[in-house]
Amino acid sequence: MSSPRVTGNFWTDPIEAVNRGLLRGAKKDTTKASGITLIAGCPFETDVQQQLQSSIDFFSKALDGEDFSGSIAWRTDRCALHFTLCGLVLPQHFDGAFLSGETVELITNIVQEYLPLKIELTGMDILGMGAVSIIVSKPAWIDGMRKKLREVDGISNQKFGGDTNKIVVGRIEAPLTEEDRSILKICCQQSQKQESVIVDLDNINIIQFNHRFLENVEKRIRIG
Repeated sequence: MSSPRVTGNFWTDPIEAVNRGLLRGAKKDTTKASGITLIAGCPFETDVQQQLQSSIDFFSKALDGEDFSGSIAWRTDRCALHFTLCGLVLPQHFDGAFLSGETVELITNIVQEYLPLKIELTGMDILGMGAVSIIVSKPAWIDGMRKKLREVDGISNQKFGGDTNKIVVGRIEAPLTEEDRSILKICCQQSQKQESVIVDLDNINIIQFNHRFLENVEKRIRIG
């Protein structure tokens, strides 16, 4: 009999593969990575932070009501929480130099075409190998904005991050049991049944970072 296929999916992979992925993810989180990205947040406005905290609190309360033996490493620096609009220079392409003034102006003009920006928060999920995330319903404007940005000279034309629009707020820690995964699934489903919330994105920035969670920002240019 062949072994179950490992796909990198937290919900469907064998639990042994998930635990290996959790360990790899935790190590990756501590690895230095530098680049340039266009984000909303870091920090979010107070009202948006309150909505994010409300989602986290609902999920945590649901988890507390279950016999969950696992552990979640919540991101403690809430000011670093952000929503990625577009990766501009990926770490593998970054040479240490910031964008030129002309490039910043082109990016600013593109973003301003789409203002004001709004996103819809639709509950919690666990993505990839253990990223505890608040899911953002795909905004109607985001594909058009990203397409225009990737046509700018010097901007990476490769996709930055996964397929799901999200705000990462924590990470599931290993080891995790099958029972714990089932409990997490129930709590995510409960969270996603809550009424979605639409929030405005006013703090829009071009960020040069040296940590993938933006806890160390080298340079910032505010657009919105």
